[in-house]
Amino acid sequence: MNINYNLLFFLTENLKLPLTRHNPKAGYLILHDDVTWEDFYVCMKIKACDYLFPNQAIVDDASFEMTFSIAHHIPIALPLASAADYNHLLTNALKIKKNPTVKVSLNSHTLNLVRESSEPLYMHSIMNIVIGT
Repeated sequence: MNINYNLLFFLTENLKLPLTRHNPKAGYLILHDDVTWEDFYVCMKIKACDYLFPNQAIVDDASFEMTFSIAHHIPIALPLASAADYNHLLTNALKIKKNPTVKVSLNSHTLNLVRESSEPLYMHSIMNIVIGT
């Protein structure tokens, strides 16, 4: 079954503003429910690079954090930082029989970029990824 991920991208500067002044960028991702945590994380990191760090060739894993919520199932955002968190997300998303949708927030930290190589870690031109369909 495909799961729709609605993505919200928050820059560190915007998080310091009052909630009504947050102006996140938005995106989406559609992934099959059998995608592994490692593949899911890579997809999210590509999206984070595209939206939060568009001019950086390499971005450290500690440069952003993720949370998720599911309407009517998990209304308060929970961390999404491990395979266990991802399994909890899947368990609850699959309770929705039609069009399971998960909201994922990706929040940047103060830039903690790796500059060891000039080779890009991820291709930034990927805007919408569909895996497993």
